[in-house]
Amino acid sequence: MYNAKQLSEIKQKIIRKISSEVDRANEDGLIEEILERYGIVFEETSISVNTRLMKILVFGSLAGKKKDFQGVLTRLDINLNNVEFIDDYSELKRYPVDTLRFSTKYSDLLIGPIPHSQTGMGDNSSLIATIKSNPSEYPRVQFLEANNKLKITKTNFEKAIISTRYFDALDEY
Repeated sequence: MYNAKQLSEIKQKIIRKISSEVDRANEDGLIEEILERYGIVFEETSISVNTRLMKILVFGSLAGKKKDFQGVLTRLDINLNNVEFIDDYSELKRYPVDTLRFSTKYSDLLIGPIPHSQTGMGDNSSLIATIKSNPSEYPRVQFLEANNKLKITKTNFEKAIISTRYFDALDEY
């Protein structure tokens, strides 16, 4: 067993070592690996969600009819006007995705299958890669998958809706 002074020195060495490790990982774009290694969940910045003003954006092709997905929303007591669906391929391709960056219109983005290139991408290869490299610049994002592929099903849609900032804020307004 170590005395208080020795324990303090050990803690300081550990803090310096980990601090330098975190700095290097940040410079190399590997901070997520450090967080995972130490079992740390970094909570995104909390924003206030006004359910009368903000919306959920469902961005991607739907595996089913839109009215079935709207039925899920109705069952969850969510106003259909507060969920926007961009699910048509040509509309997805033309949508100015740069407007999603720092958006205050949307509290959440639910993303499914989308075209690889879209309007407003600039030098970036895809919207998904852009969001994953800069998650704090976008509303809360959920990638909806089934069988390890992007796919929006009624089941994963309902689960995603329930875990949105919007749904969490429903009781506040």
